[in-house]
Amino acid sequence: MMRRLSIGLVVAALALPAVRAGAAPAPIVVTWPVRGAIVSPHVRVYGSAEDFEAAFQLEVWCRGRRVSATTIHASSGTGTRDRWTAMLRLPHGDVTLVLFEVSPKDGSHIDRTKLPLHVR
Repeated sequence: MMRRLSIGLVVAALALPAVRAGAAPAPIVVTWPVRGAIVSPHVRVYGSAEDFEAAFQLEVWCRGRRVSATTIHASSGTGTRDRWTAMLRLPHGDVTLVLFEVSPKDGSHIDRTKLPLHVR
């Protein structure tokens, strides 16, 4: 069941640690929106990343099809975690954001993160 969250609850949720104590954060972290959030078709997505060359991919999937793809650039790359942000235009309904880094070694998709959302 999806619920709308008030701003106060969202701020409290964002203040919680994203990983278990003592564990390193994932290479690509989405801070907002949270998993399962109900969002508008125009949404600002943001988080932090530590990845090769400060670049990774963001794809939008809807009904089993990729509807858009873009390259995201964080402020800094390997060895430094920094912030990133993207403005997205999403189709109505259930969508999944898929974020991943392309391996410089062989071009495979690594450090994949999936984020299901509902667009009203």
